[in-house]
This record gives sequence, C-alpha cells and structure tokens, in this order.
Amino acid sequence: MPRLNCLEVLNFQSHRGTAVKFAPGITAIVGSSDSGKTALVRALKWVVFNRPLGKSIIRQNSKGGCSVCITCENGEVSKLRDSGGTAYRVDKLKFEKVGANVPHQVNDLLNLGEINFQSQLEPHFLVLKSGGQIANYISSVLKLDILDTAVSLSSRHIKEAERKRTELTATKQELEDKLTAYKTLDQVEKKVEAYFKMDAEATAVEQRVADLYNIIGPIEQVESELEEYEQLNRLEAIAQGIDVMVKEAESCTSSLSLLCATVQQIEKIENALQEEESHVLLYRAELKECQQEYEQELRDMGNCPWCGQELTDEAIEWKKQLVA
Repeated sequence: MPRLNCLEVLNFQSHRGTAVKFAPGITAIVGSSDSGKTALVRALKWVVFNRPLGKSIIRQNSKGGCSVCITCENGEVSKLRDSGGTAYRVDKLKFEKVGANVPHQVNDLLNLGEINFQSQLEPHFLVLKSGGQIANYISSVLKLDILDTAVSLSSRHIKEAERKRTELTATKQELEDKLTAYKTLDQVEKKVEAYFKMDAEATAVEQRVADLYNIIGPIEQVESELEEYEQLNRLEAIAQGIDVMVKEAESCTSSLSLLCATVQQIEKIENALQEEESHVLLYRAELKECQQEYEQELRDMGNCPWCGQELTDEAIEWKKQLVA
C-alpha cells in the first residue's frame, strides 16, 4: 500500500471544505463528538469502494456536488458526485458513468481493501480471528495464492506434456515396427533395375529383328518365315517375362509410395516430440523459478502463515514438496 500524503474533502457530509495532511508515521485526528472524524474515514472508503451510492453523502444546503481527493506517493485519485452522476479521475485519466463499479486504475494506485479499515467498536485486528482466518489474511496480503496457483498450473502443464510425450513415443515405436516390413526394399529395387535392363535389351532385340526382316531376300523367304516363327516364339516368351516384371514393378512402386508416406509421418512425429520436449523444459524452468520464489517468500516471513510456527529448513523443504 502506498503512503497517503493528503486527503481533501469538499461538501462531504459535515465537511464544507477540509484538508488533512498525513504525517510520515502515524496521524491522529482528534476532536469532539460529531465533529466529522468518522466522516473523513467514510470519505476514504467512499473513494475506495464506491459506497454508499446516491447523493446522501452530499452536505446539506450545499450547492453543486461533493468531491474527495486522495494524494499518495504514486499519484492522485479524486471522486466527484453531482447531478450528472459519479466520476473518477486518476491523475490525468477521467472515468465517467462508472455506476456501482470502481475503475481498476483506482485499485491499482491505492491498493486499499477491507483489511485496511477498522471502524469503532470492532474487535482488535486479527486478535480474535482463528488461525485459518489469520493465514488467509496473510496469504491475501502477500499474494501467496497467486504463487500457489502458478505452481499448480505449471505442474499440470508438465504432466500434460509428459503424457503427450509418452503417447507420441508409443506412436513412433509403432510406426518403426511397421517399417520392419519394408526391409526387403533393397532387393525389390534390384529387381526393378533388372526389369529396366531387360526391357532395354528386349527393345534392342526387337530393333535387330526388324533390321533382319528388311535385309532378308525373296530367296530365303521360307527360311526367313521359319526363323520369323522361331523369333516370334522367343519374343512371346520375352514379352511374357516383361509382363511379369511390369507387375512386380507396379507392386514395388506402391510399396515405395507407402514407405515415403510413412517416413513423412515419422518426421512429423519427431518434430512434434521435439516441440513438446522444449515445452517440458520450459515448464520445468518455470516450476523451478516458482518454487524458488515460494521458498524465498517463506524464508522472508520467518513463521508459517498457517500454523504460526518458526520455519526451519526442513519445514521449508517439506512445503516445497507440497507444491511440486
């Protein structure tokens, strides 16, 4: 909470115009009954909580509205109530028609809450509260609940990342097992090369046969016809072999396509694993930093915020394990 320097009240309840300058230490406001001491506290709460609503706080028989200005070491907050409604001003920023709400800029500057106010006849601060209530007050002031939430979220993210990593690892292993079925691809590749070689040889043979037909003369017509028949038989056998090799090549081509798709999927999974591993390292670093901040907060407090006992190194280590 920033130190308050000055409180200026205009036409607020019994105050026509009052300015209170706060000392660096404790400022005591004294006076007779019904002199407006409590009204100054109401003026502070009116700015902080925007309560009460309406015009009941405006001084009777006064013209215009009322206003309260709080000056602190961080800046200045003022509130005005007139016939046009309620308006706040935080330094140079103005907020009109706020209704029953308080701009968060006001809360950020003043950092005041119910814990900072105590009215007359109320019990002494925290004296009659239970241990749990006192611990909640201390946690609220030190914002330990935010740290606990951050540690819990970090632990949850790490567990989720570890789960995804386990799933991706299992998927990767499953795909690697499937790849074992394609270990014979080298042999298939050799067969494909042999097929192309035989196809080239068959093409050359066909060309030579065509050349022979062109140079054979009419005298050797019968012999050439016999040879043609024999050559055709050989070509038919070659063609049948080529058909078999074509079918084998088509089967090898489909296997190669499936293998390429599987390899691409494995590469995607490996990239996802690397990304998840980087997330796990980041979450672990954030968790370690939160644990160190939590340990430092406990050491600065000295006593346990829940039980009030002195915090030893063993107790601090135990509490660190609780939020891990």
